[in-house]
Amino acid sequence: MRTSTVTKILFLSANPSDTAALQLDEELRQIGRRIRRAEYRKLFDIKVAPGLRAIDLPYELMDARPEVVHFSGHGSMTGELVFLNEADRSRRAIPPATLSRVFKQLKDKICCVVLNACYSEVQAQAIVEWIPCVVGMSRAVPDASAIAFAAGFYEALAFGRTVAEAFELGLSQIELSADAPANSSDIPKLLVRNGEDATKIRLVLSPEEVAVPAAGVVASATSQEQSTPDRDTSSFAASAIRHSSNKRRFPEGYFRRIGTMHLHIDGGTALPLIEAWAQRFNEREIPTKITRVSRFSRGPQRDELKDTYEIHTPGVNQESLEYFTTSLLDDDKHDIATLVEETLAEIENIKGIVVELERVVAVVSDDAEGSDSSHLKGLQGAVRFDTRKTSFRVEIHYMVDISKGADDKREPLSLGAIVKICNDNGIDIGGWFLFERSDIWAYRSNSFALKIPEREELNAKRLRLQRKLVEASGRAPSDVRVKVVVEESVGIWKTPVTRLGPFKTVPELADWEDGTRKAAVDPSLRAFWVVTPNFLGDKHEEIQRTMVQNLATGVKYTYFLRSFADLKRWQKFRSDLKRKQEHIQRAVDKSMSAVLLHVLDHDQPELQEYFIRNPSTDLREAYKLIRGTNGEVTSGLPMSPEKTRDLVNKLEPLEREAKSRRWTWLPINRDGRQFNAYVIITDLEDTELGTAEERRLREYDLIIADEVSKHGGEVTKSLFDGYVIIFDDEREDRGGRLQQVVKCADRIINLAIGANLPQQRILVDFDSARRVTRAHGYDTISAAIARGRFLLDRTVWNCVTVSDRVKNRWETLCGSDRRISFMSSELDGYWQLTRPQ
Repeated sequence: MRTSTVTKILFLSANPSDTAALQLDEELRQIGRRIRRAEYRKLFDIKVAPGLRAIDLPYELMDARPEVVHFSGHGSMTGELVFLNEADRSRRAIPPATLSRVFKQLKDKICCVVLNACYSEVQAQAIVEWIPCVVGMSRAVPDASAIAFAAGFYEALAFGRTVAEAFELGLSQIELSADAPANSSDIPKLLVRNGEDATKIRLVLSPEEVAVPAAGVVASATSQEQSTPDRDTSSFAASAIRHSSNKRRFPEGYFRRIGTMHLHIDGGTALPLIEAWAQRFNEREIPTKITRVSRFSRGPQRDELKDTYEIHTPGVNQESLEYFTTSLLDDDKHDIATLVEETLAEIENIKGIVVELERVVAVVSDDAEGSDSSHLKGLQGAVRFDTRKTSFRVEIHYMVDISKGADDKREPLSLGAIVKICNDNGIDIGGWFLFERSDIWAYRSNSFALKIPEREELNAKRLRLQRKLVEASGRAPSDVRVKVVVEESVGIWKTPVTRLGPFKTVPELADWEDGTRKAAVDPSLRAFWVVTPNFLGDKHEEIQRTMVQNLATGVKYTYFLRSFADLKRWQKFRSDLKRKQEHIQRAVDKSMSAVLLHVLDHDQPELQEYFIRNPSTDLREAYKLIRGTNGEVTSGLPMSPEKTRDLVNKLEPLEREAKSRRWTWLPINRDGRQFNAYVIITDLEDTELGTAEERRLREYDLIIADEVSKHGGEVTKSLFDGYVIIFDDEREDRGGRLQQVVKCADRIINLAIGANLPQQRILVDFDSARRVTRAHGYDTISAAIARGRFLLDRTVWNCVTVSDRVKNRWETLCGSDRRISFMSSELDGYWQLTRPQ
């Protein structure tokens, strides 16, 4: 019995990772669009449950209590519906009898079920005993036909047509659609329960047709939102829209406080999806609002930074800017990386949705000014989805609020006029938006930058914009308020996203490496191969503890190293293990060996970082290690059996040689190509020959090798008491490589000071370089090395000096990292690196 005029549609969808991709997003978008243009659009409410796991079906039905249930996904030839497995998101087939049992118990309000999946007529026959009307598919149904039928069916229902009429109009839509294959309109089948008449069942009810609620249930219009026993109010998210645009559930500026982190889900026209996420987050006590965009006007920066705006803008083939959510996150309360992963997992195959995680780093207004200079670490490396594209990290918003009177029906300034004002006054803009607000005219802009602008620059532009807007609008200055908010992107993803696989964190890698298995030795574990300087035993206690246990049981470790710096670090690691773990001294000597890969060609796969278990058996497994923006290993990505086998086949001949010697040098006799590189040149203060000085040089040598290896560089030669260190810059990481270079140079200075070594000079430059073969071995030539040799003696002791090239690249790529600054030096074109207190 219906107790509300609002028809609730529960849209369920499932596209398991091991099934063909379906256009679920397009189906939902078409249904929503058709309903929104229908006569009774306000009487329909869609709740979305994407990525449905089989075990969650009863919950979704009980929670939503819908009149219509729509399932979009896969079906099997044996009549099973395919849901997601709760463990790994693979397929979980549910037989008709099970689905019938679920609907038997939860049939109370449902009057129609649409199973938009192949071969679902068998399922429809099983549940029509409990449900008045059920639509199923008699055979495999093409995507285009399924979408066309659903769009026509729900549009007809929202125009007040009966279920029988809506079904026929859905079939007509298949025939009218240019995309749907011919002769596919006979696939959908309408089944009607005995005693029911689909020609008389319509979902649009007049108030007279709504049942009077039982005593004690409040049903008045003014208190409808409190009638929780029937849960027949419009969706929470729709209510959130009303509140955010009229009553403003959250205080002004609640989501723009300096230092706060928030998550945007920008679904374009997919309002039902946006509503579902807003409801879900608020139920989890994550404050979330929905913003509705009324109008938009493009700015010139949108054409200048096409890649950045493409990934920040929702939509498929065209921009869709109608709705987005903003959720306030708390580092102390929320596991942010997991929250982002859960969000992406639900929508990974839906096209054109943008998910962005960002933090407010500066606010400039008449009332207050401030900024947060703490360094912001990216989370993309910790989230198991590929971002697909890089983007400028700093986003600047000019926020204009103009008072709105009760009689104001037209905005005081057009968006095009504001875009022109910005262009004429040197304010870079990607676009201006008009948000729906009942109390003010809320104009918002966006633009992007590589670094956070200075506060004085932002305030000057803000005041200039405010004056021009007052003049153009004819309003009093007190009626026009302008604020600037600067946000820094932590991570951004645009669907469809690529699932990187079931990562293992470092502790999980240690557990995978463990051959004792809770005190029971794993007889299948024989060896590990550690490729290039990924060995974590000298940096992570969990890895070292596991390794010690394995060595004690005879497990062998072979390290494939990239440079002599790696080799020196590895030798130190072996010595430390023998000193700290006396019971495995023999095992270290017997079971740890190394292969030195001195490879010029950067494209060789061996230069990647891998962890391989049981490489010489059929039980081999491998993980490719992933490093975060700070250069630290964060996780491992499992490799396919084929790629693992190919890698082992390339390394196996070298491993055989390593069995007969401590390390092997593998030369490749050809000169390398030209590449861009950061060059670090170091020099210790002159030392005299003697035992003590020789000891200090060995200690300094070890510091150089250890730090360069850990940060991914290469020591190419020694210069008297110093070194030339090369860091290639072939990675598209928007400054992450440069941060590693600066960190390495800074640590070398500080570690040498802490070890009471002689003073040293360090110079950092950037230029093209090329590896060549010399009589003494491999070498690197670069103009940066030639300049550094000449200028190093004129730099300051115990200080890192950088060239203009490095300083400019830092300000462009890493300007938001306020931990580093520069002061002028006596050398023209060079700067001293400093750390502000």
